[in-house]
Amino acid sequence: MKVRDTLTDSREVRCQACLLQLRGCVCAALTKVSDNVTHISIIRHILETKKVSNTGRFAATALANSTLHTFGDQFAPLDGSLLRQPDTWLLFPEGAPTTSMPTPPPKNLIILDGTWHQARRMRQRIQALRGLPIVSLPAPAQPRTRMRRPPSQEAMSTLEAIAAALRLLGEARVADELDVVHEAVVAAAQLPGRRRLNAV
Repeated sequence: MKVRDTLTDSREVRCQACLLQLRGCVCAALTKVSDNVTHISIIRHILETKKVSNTGRFAATALANSTLHTFGDQFAPLDGSLLRQPDTWLLFPEGAPTTSMPTPPPKNLIILDGTWHQARRMRQRIQALRGLPIVSLPAPAQPRTRMRRPPSQEAMSTLEAIAAALRLLGEARVADELDVVHEAVVAAAQLPGRRRLNAV
């Protein structure tokens, strides 16, 4: 039987900052990530806001040069003008994989944070994303333990994708540190007694 992957389960004592179980708190790892040069704009689907397994919030907390936007909130609609900064690119699995750093490199990279279905929907509905150049990542080199079951071998969590994109853009140190955060988050989710998260 699957359990709800939300923050509403009061039987688990959680850190108020990272929202993981207190004994698996990853706040220390989040503070060790170096400042990133490329601005990361994360657009998170509103249904992801309370999910324990959402990794976009870890990236947003760890990266000093980042912003977190919400899509789908009827009381606070997404302001697309905030996304259209100069030299803005979109990270999305479309077209051939980007194998080398774009020239000139993007100053602002937009990431859609949600399930694959949610990401496609945001891609279609957010007018500010239309016409943006695309960064498309190659598939991961090897299988990896994740918070959720990916829909395909090529899929990555938001945190993984941001790390891979920053590595492509020449920010290997920040990417490596985000990989450490990802490992810490996954380890916390696998603590003894931790109930299985919903697969996506």
